[in-house]
Amino acid sequence: MNAPTFAESLPTIKLLPGELVVVTSPREIVWSVLGSCVSVILHVPGKISAVCHAQMPSRSQFDRICSDSCPHPCFKRISDSNDFKFVTCSIEYMIDSIREAGADPRQVRVSLLGGASVLPPRASGGESIGSRNLAVARETFASLGLGIARERTGGSKVMSFRYFTGSDQLLLRIDGSKTEEELPTTGIGTKQKSEITPRDFV
Repeated sequence: MNAPTFAESLPTIKLLPGELVVVTSPREIVWSVLGSCVSVILHVPGKISAVCHAQMPSRSQFDRICSDSCPHPCFKRISDSNDFKFVTCSIEYMIDSIREAGADPRQVRVSLLGGASVLPPRASGGESIGSRNLAVARETFASLGLGIARERTGGSKVMSFRYFTGSDQLLLRIDGSKTEEELPTTGIGTKQKSEITPRDFV
């Protein structure tokens, strides 16, 4: 499916590895390219969208406790942090940003992209960084009671995507393809959980 005809007139945010964006404007496009990295997109219709480009699973897998190295351990923003390269830290920040915007995190629509096996697996474990990124993302959302409404993950090819913040439309282009395809959503993706609180991330 082609992008809306007005797409060329919309401002585009180019999301690089280790970056994260929170958008309240309905007239933005977020663009990125993924290999073993993953992008998580959180969207509350009519309220807010957040997108990350995370490179590694979590701080805890790199000799530190994730909650100790979170970009905002007291749920305060620290703009100069580089911890958005971690999947767990990025998700925590995005959920908290949704809460701060007055939106209900339980109404979040989750999309998950990337995690391809484009880098050699670790010699010690044999699991690729892409697979580890995906596993941690899924575990984090499961602990929060959030289902994944749509995903295109794994494989061995690089992909690019364009995400439209207003419509929640997501267009993908797999390496080698000449055309974009739309990734449909299966629903809001929320499982049964009464509350999402900062404690869920510890």
